[in-house]
Amino acid sequence: MRIQTSTAVISALLLSTTLAFANPMDVLTGNTLLVGASPDAQMSVYPNEDGTYTGTLPDGSAIAGNWTVEGDTVCFIRTSPNAQAPICNDMADAAVGDTWTGTGLEGAELTLTLVQGR
Repeated sequence: MRIQTSTAVISALLLSTTLAFANPMDVLTGNTLLVGASPDAQMSVYPNEDGTYTGTLPDGSAIAGNWTVEGDTVCFIRTSPNAQAPICNDMADAAVGDTWTGTGLEGAELTLTLVQGR
């Protein structure tokens, strides 16, 4: 009985440690993040596991940059073609198919939708 209890406690601790250290970006990497002020002005962002991203603006031009996570905040920093200030928002507890709002440059409200695949 004592061994079973200890095993259960250790398993619970390992599971909680794994969950605490899970990368909150895991759900975004490998998928597409649609970002825009309106449905007809959305850009596609493709976060990569290595902390980089690529994307396409509504006019079809390519963008690239980096992302970082600090605590509950994720920041996207565009480096190409024109470097921009970081855009930081609290991490959404999102799943594929979810839509939520965030804040863009100069406080613009953005709608974000997570779409499966690239």
